[in-house]
Amino acid sequence: MPFSAIKNPLLPSGFPGNPEESPSTLQAILNNGLTIFLVGAAVVFLFIFLLGGVNYMTAGGDKEKKIAASARLTNALIGLVVILSIFVIMSLIGSLFNINLLKFSLPRL
Repeated sequence: MPFSAIKNPLLPSGFPGNPEESPSTLQAILNNGLTIFLVGAAVVFLFIFLLGGVNYMTAGGDKEKKIAASARLTNALIGLVVILSIFVIMSLIGSLFNINLLKFSLPRL
């Protein structure tokens, strides 16, 4: 009886490429999760920034509303700076240590 490769019944039969070289499910989840997080943070920033701008324009002469709207604008900008800082730090760590933190690569057995 000749030796044959063991086939995994859970993998689809039309799986493109070599299954040992394909990305794992956890790797895909981490990559997609990071992308969704960054895009979601940008959308939230845009929404909060626009809402703060509208509140500032509609405040009229009310000083309390202007202060609240400018605080909202400031908080939105601080949030954007934090998210961009996380992205820059991950890129910097990747370039210093030759590790790509923006695209996860998990070893396969």
